Amino acid sequence: MGKLSRILLIIGLTVIVGCIETKDEFTVNPDGSGKVLHELTFVPMNLGQVLGGAPALASQEAAGAGDERRVTGGERRVTGGQPGGPGGAGGGASPALHSQAQLKQSVKEILRKSTGVDAWKDVSYNLTDQGKIHFRGTAYFADINNLSLHSGISEGDTQISLTRNALGEIAIEMKSKSAATSLADQTGGRTPPPAVSEEKLNELVRQARTQYEQARVMLQGFFAGLKSETILHVPGRVKEVSNFEQVDDHTVRLIVDGPRLLAIVDRLMQDETWLKEQIRTGKDPFSSGPESDLAINEMLFGQRAPIRVVVEPAAGAVFDYNAEVTAARANYQAMLGQLGLEGVEAEAEKPVETAPAPTVSEITPAHEPQEEETGMKVVVGGVRLVMVSDFGRGIMPLGRNSGYTLSLIAELPEPVIKISGGRVEKALTDSGKDLLPKEQWDRKIKYPMLAGDNKTAVFDVDLLLPDETARGLEEVSGVLEYLTAGGSKEADLGVIALEVGAKGAACGAVISSIEADPWQNNATMLGIRVDLPPEAIESVAFSTDSGTKLDITLRSSASLGGGSMLKFSVKGQVPKSARVVLNVFEELKKNEIPFRIRNVSLTGQRVQQ
Repeated sequence: MGKLSRILLIIGLTVIVGCIETKDEFTVNPDGSGKVLHELTFVPMNLGQVLGGAPALASQEAAGAGDERRVTGGERRVTGGQPGGPGGAGGGASPALHSQAQLKQSVKEILRKSTGVDAWKDVSYNLTDQGKIHFRGTAYFADINNLSLHSGISEGDTQISLTRNALGEIAIEMKSKSAATSLADQTGGRTPPPAVSEEKLNELVRQARTQYEQARVMLQGFFAGLKSETILHVPGRVKEVSNFEQVDDHTVRLIVDGPRLLAIVDRLMQDETWLKEQIRTGKDPFSSGPESDLAINEMLFGQRAPIRVVVEPAAGAVFDYNAEVTAARANYQAMLGQLGLEGVEAEAEKPVETAPAPTVSEITPAHEPQEEETGMKVVVGGVRLVMVSDFGRGIMPLGRNSGYTLSLIAELPEPVIKISGGRVEKALTDSGKDLLPKEQWDRKIKYPMLAGDNKTAVFDVDLLLPDETARGLEEVSGVLEYLTAGGSKEADLGVIALEVGAKGAACGAVISSIEADPWQNNATMLGIRVDLPPEAIESVAFSTDSGTKLDITLRSSASLGGGSMLKFSVKGQVPKSARVVLNVFEELKKNEIPFRIRNVSLTGQRVQQ
C-alpha cells in the first residue's frame, strides 16, 4: 500500500484497507475455543480509488445490486439475476460477469485465507445498492490465539490473546499486529543515525507535514465512514476491564471509528516535538507511531492501559464446540455449492478484469488496442528515477523514496469531466525485464489530472526499478478511465442555517460539521452531506442573504453510503445562514480507453528502430 499504509501504522490499530464497516461478535469458551460472527461491508479496492469515486464492482444494474446468497444450516435461499438477465449467464462476456466473478472471489478469499478457523457456517453475501460487498458468516476456532480473520482484501490487523493464571482467571487482550511489528523494526539492530542540525530538522519536519497535508484529503474521505466493532461474550463474570466498554456481566465491547483515528494522526503531525524526536532517532514519521501500544490506547480510548478484560473462573463451556464444528463441517461443501462458489479458485487463474466499474451509468470501452494505435495519442511528459533514498538520514533525492515513475500525457477522444482512475497492465524493458508492480494498488495510475481543455489527461505510472541491462522501454500499456456527462443543472438547496444538523430543501442536504481547519490558520471548516455521489457534483456555491458569495475552498470530497461528504474552508466571517446551490452533472457515463507507449528510452524519448 506504500505511503498510505505507513501513515496508517502511526495509529497502530489499523482498520482493514477497503473495509467500510466491520463487526466481530465472539463467544469464547474457557479453553480458548469459540466462534465469531464475522460481518463486514467493504469495497474490493485500494485507497487510491476513493479519489476516483468509483467502486470496484459493476453498476447496480449490471451486477445485480441486492443479489443475496445465503445458506443457514440445511436451509437455502438464493435470489438474484436469471440466465440472460442482470447478474445471470447468457450472451457474451460482460461487466456483470466480471463483477460477479470478483464478488465470489472476494468471498472465497475470506473463507480460504482466514487462519485458525476449523469450520464456517451460516455464510451469506450480497452486493449492496452502493456497490459494496456485504459478507456475514460464523467461524469456529479451536484457539483464539491462532485466529486471524481475512477481510477479502488483506489479513486482519487485530490479534487477540487469551491467557489464564493459577487461580483460573482468564485474561483476553487485543493488540495491533502492525504496531507490534513496527515497534520491533524500530528497535532491532538499528545503527544510531548521525546528528541532524536544527535547520535541517526544521526542514524535514516541514517536508513531513507537507506530505501529510497532501495525503490528508484522501485520508479524510477514506476514514469518514469507517467503523470497527468487536464484541466479546466471555465465559465467566467480568472482574476487571480496561479500555473495553462493559455491556453486562459477561460481555464487553470495543468500537473504533475513522474520524477518531484521523484525529490522532492530525494530533501527531501537529506535534513538532514528536516529529523532531522521530527524525533525530532515525525514524520515519510515516511509519513510526507512539512508542507503545499503551500510548495508542490512551489516545483512542482514554486509558494508558492494555485493551483487556479479566474474567472470573468459569464453571464450564459456554457451548459444545465439538458438536457444532462437526455439524458445520458436514454441511460445508453443500453450503459452498448453494452459495455458487464452486470453481472460484480455478477461475482466479485466468486473467480477470480488475478495474473498478462505476456506479454512474455504464462502462463504454473504446476500441481495442491495435498494434500501433490505441485510440489516443500518448507521450511521456516526464520521468522520475530515484535509486537510493533514506528518510531518516535526510537523503531524499527529488523529495521522494526510491522508485521509477513515468508521467504520461494523453489526448482523449472527447471532452470529459474527470479522470476517474486506471491501471497499468504491461511494462517491459528492452532487455525483457518485467517492471509491472506486484501489488494491484501499485498498478493503479497516480495523481490523474485533467487539463483546462477538458481533453488532455496527465497521470503518473509507478514501475519497478529497471536493471543495469535496460536501455529503454519496449512497452508500457494499460487502461485509462474517465467520466463524461450529457449536461448539468442547478439544484437549489435553499437557505440553510449554518449549524450542525440543519437541513436543506433538496438532495437530502444536512450540515454535518463545523470545525477549525488546522491547515488553513484555523479557518472555519464547514461540512455538508448530500445524497449525490461526488462525481455528480460539478460545483457548490454558498451565498449570503444579500447575494454575496462566500469565499470557500473545497478541502475534501468523499463517497459516503451512496452520497457525498463535502468539507469547505470558509475565508472570513461565517454568516448564520446561507443559500446553497449545487451544479449537478446529468447523464453521467464512465468510459475506458487503452493507452500505450512503445520503444522509448528510460527518459522517455522515442527510440528509432
